[in-house]
Amino acid sequence: MSSAQSNNQNDDDFIVVWIDENDVDTNHWASTRFGHATHTIRTFDDVEEYVEYMNNRIWNIRLALISDNDPHLRSLTHFIQTEIQGFNSMLYLGSFMLNMHEYNKAEYIFELAHSESSHKCKNELAFIEDNLGRICYEKNDWKGSLKHYQKSLCIKLTPPTDSDSQLALTYVNLASLFKKMNIFDSAMEQYRCALNIQLKSSTPNQEQMALCYMSIGDLLCQLSNFEEARQNLKNALKIQLHVLPAVHPDLTKTRKHLFDAYCSMGDYHKALEQAKALLNITQKSYPTNHFQLAIAHNNISVCLDKLGQYQEALEEVEKAVKIGQHTYPLGHPKMSELETLLELVRWKNAQLFDNH
Repeated sequence: MSSAQSNNQNDDDFIVVWIDENDVDTNHWASTRFGHATHTIRTFDDVEEYVEYMNNRIWNIRLALISDNDPHLRSLTHFIQTEIQGFNSMLYLGSFMLNMHEYNKAEYIFELAHSESSHKCKNELAFIEDNLGRICYEKNDWKGSLKHYQKSLCIKLTPPTDSDSQLALTYVNLASLFKKMNIFDSAMEQYRCALNIQLKSSTPNQEQMALCYMSIGDLLCQLSNFEEARQNLKNALKIQLHVLPAVHPDLTKTRKHLFDAYCSMGDYHKALEQAKALLNITQKSYPTNHFQLAIAHNNISVCLDKLGQYQEALEEVEKAVKIGQHTYPLGHPKMSELETLLELVRWKNAQLFDNH
C-alpha cells in the first residue's frame, strides 16, 4: 500500500489494489509475487472504494478464482467445444475465424488446408468443404456454397460416413441454403433427411435434432402450415429445454417461431406464454435499453390487446415505446409501429372507460 501511495504523483489518478483471494498454501500454481497465474480465470468478487488519510483515492478489487464448476465457465467451455472444431490446429484456427465473422481470413485458411489435403482422411476433407460452403453462404455466394456442400455430401456418401451427425449437418447446411434461395421443397427435403438420420441414430445429437425440428417448423410457418409447424416447434422446445442454457439463441428462435405460429392460428393465450418467456430471456441477455426488450414488450402488448386486456396491453406498449425512444432513430419504421399500437390501445382503453 505504501508503495502504491508513493507512486501516486498525479492528483487526477487513483490507486487500484488487487486483492487475490487465492490461497497459495493450497493452490501450488498461485503466484505470491504476481497478481495472476497462468491457466487460471478470476472474477471481480468485490469492489470497494475508500479514502485514505492522505485523501488519495484507492480502489480495492478482490479477485476470486473461478472453480471448474462455475456455470459461466462451463457454458464458455461448452461453446468452444461445440462451435470451434477441427482435426488439427490449422482447422481449429479456421473455425475460430469463421465464428468471429472473419470470413476472408477463414477462407484463406481453409483453402490452404484444402490445397494440402490430398492425403487427408475423408472426414477432414468433408469438414473443409462444409466450412468453405458456410463461408460462401455468409458472403451471399449461393452458387459457391452449393458447390462446396454438394462436394461434402458426395465425400460423406461414398462410402457412407462413420459419423451420422456430420452427414446430418451437411443436409442442414444444404437445407438452409435452399431456404435462402426460396427453393422451399428442396429445403424441406434436406431438413427431413437430417432429422431422419438423428431419429434412427443410436446416439443422436440432441441439439442437432432440435435444430432440425425448429428449422422444419419455421419453414412450415412460412408455408402457412401452422398446425404442423407448431408440433415440430414444440418438439424442438422440449429437447432444447433439457440440453441448452436458458438464454441460448436457438431457444430464443424456437420460442419466437412458436409465438408467430400461435398468433397466426389466433391462439393468443399460447402466444402470450411464449411472449412472456421471450421477455424473460431477453431481460437476462441484453442491457435495459436494448431494442430487443422493446420488441419483447411489444409482443406481449399485441397478445394482451387481442385478448381484450387493454390496460395491461397499454402498460406493456408504453414500456416498449420508452425503450424505443432510447434505441431507434427518429422516424424509424419500428418506432412508428410502436407509436401506432400505443395510440390504438389508448383509444381502446378510453372506449372501455366511456362504456363503464
